[in-house]
Amino acid sequence: MKKIVLILALALLPVILFSQVEIKMEESGGVYYVPCKVNGLPLKLIFDTGASDVSISATEAVFMLKNGYLSSEDMHGTTYSSIANGDIVEGTEITIKEIEIGGITIKNVSASVVHSLSAPLLLGQSAIQKLGPIHLNGNILTIENGLKPKSNKEATLLYGKVFQYIEAEEYDNAIETAIKAIDIAEDNMIKAVLYGELGNAYKGKGQLEAAAEACRTALTFYPYKSAAYNLGIYLNDLEKYEQAYKAFKQYLTLQAGMPENDDDEFLAGAYATMGVIDYKRGRYVDAESNCKKSLKYSEHSLPYLTLGDIYKQQEKYNDAVACYDKGIRFEPERPSNIIRLIDLSDCYMKLNDFENSIHCCLYAEHLFVEVVDAVGFDSLTEEIAASGIMVTEMLAQMHIRAGLYTVAIEMYEYVRGLKVPMKESNYVYLAFCYHKNGDYAKEAKTIKDGIQYYPNNGDLLFHSIEQQPTQEAINGYMKILENEKTYTPIFFDYASVYNNIAYIYCLLGEYNKGLEYAQKAIARNPDDGHAWDTLGELYYRQNKYEDCVSAMTKAISLHPIKNSYQLRGEAYLKLGNKKQGDKDLKIAMEMK
Repeated sequence: MKKIVLILALALLPVILFSQVEIKMEESGGVYYVPCKVNGLPLKLIFDTGASDVSISATEAVFMLKNGYLSSEDMHGTTYSSIANGDIVEGTEITIKEIEIGGITIKNVSASVVHSLSAPLLLGQSAIQKLGPIHLNGNILTIENGLKPKSNKEATLLYGKVFQYIEAEEYDNAIETAIKAIDIAEDNMIKAVLYGELGNAYKGKGQLEAAAEACRTALTFYPYKSAAYNLGIYLNDLEKYEQAYKAFKQYLTLQAGMPENDDDEFLAGAYATMGVIDYKRGRYVDAESNCKKSLKYSEHSLPYLTLGDIYKQQEKYNDAVACYDKGIRFEPERPSNIIRLIDLSDCYMKLNDFENSIHCCLYAEHLFVEVVDAVGFDSLTEEIAASGIMVTEMLAQMHIRAGLYTVAIEMYEYVRGLKVPMKESNYVYLAFCYHKNGDYAKEAKTIKDGIQYYPNNGDLLFHSIEQQPTQEAINGYMKILENEKTYTPIFFDYASVYNNIAYIYCLLGEYNKGLEYAQKAIARNPDDGHAWDTLGELYYRQNKYEDCVSAMTKAISLHPIKNSYQLRGEAYLKLGNKKQGDKDLKIAMEMK
């Protein structure tokens, strides 16, 4: 595409005629002075082929700065230049935007300001070399091709080098050569093409802002459609979406003016990217229209996947499934498909197609493992890495629900082995799986490791507390309660925490303290038979036998256990109800 655009540009160039320019120099004191305009300021400079740079004195520099012929941006730093007698002089390096000599303008000339008020003004090699071939005959300076140097031809030759450098990924050389070519090019079309290639070189270096600016500049010289297209791509990558959208619209306008639409791939890309931008902006009708236009020119994954997003958002899950499936099939091994497979799985789930939903998750997890093995976890983008971990965790929980604890452990340990911080819930589920498999040592270690990272996690703390009647155990449960309003338990409930505190106080003989927490446990879960049993035992220890009978009766109705019958029977005996007491004690003896 780049070569075609250049050939087209050259084919449209006018025939450029060249002729010589003769300049009569003024002789004075054995030197020749050339009349020039330096940034528009008329000056006479000594024609000095022995000087390395153009140089001006501090006097002229101050005047030019005060009157706008120079700016602080033109000043660069200290330089050392040679003059005709061989001396090296210190100066300040500057860039002169343009010097006009005999109607010829040369641009971006390196120069220096000599730190002397009376230093001579010299036209040195930094300017002379830009004039092209010259001849001297006494005080007559002849510049070959004076109406216009052979810059277009030379710039075109340099373009070929720029293109080759980009193909070889030698971007610094490409940038340097493109800037040189632009500096000598006279035709606006050639400048546009060169600026477009400059943008490609900057893109290769990852300098998107510079790439976008190069494309903008190209379009100021000539309505170059490739520059408009690339500008849209660069701005989209910079997340400047509306500016990108405008650039693509310009590209489409330029392309429409071409004799034939020979840009199917690029037209498809422009419409597809515009569709994505429309979707991000909530313009779903336009998004769908642009994606469908893209597919008319070339079928590829982006418009299908975007249509999937649109239909999913609109809850058209069958249409979304069809589009996601087509989009993924273009490049089934592409890492970003991990994200899309999760979207597809979610749509199948909405359609109650659980088998296909699980199949999508399994393939996404398989793809994640393969990509990590191939390129390493650290090479993945943040979004793909997060999606891969998420789908692995989703599958692990599915296996837990199916009772496949060993498979779930393998998945959680795989995520753990990626050396990324594990989620709180992962430590909880992993510990749960080890417990279910009877591997209590690894359960304890997982809980300990989890608490190291998440010291306030209620589930980890709950399962780390040894069930002993100690103040230390009570303190552990109290720490859990500190986060009652902010942490939602996975494998415990706060009623159990209150009940455990109450029971420990009961064992320690602090019945009044225990009674307070037993009542709180029941308030949080009135259907917790164990909490009613603890409350009944506390009443019994306080000789409140009628309250004990009432509490134990409720406990037995919810979850009959030996202790409830035993203490209710003894309470009945204390109240003189031997028949009911003996009956409860008999039941208690028969229970394990």
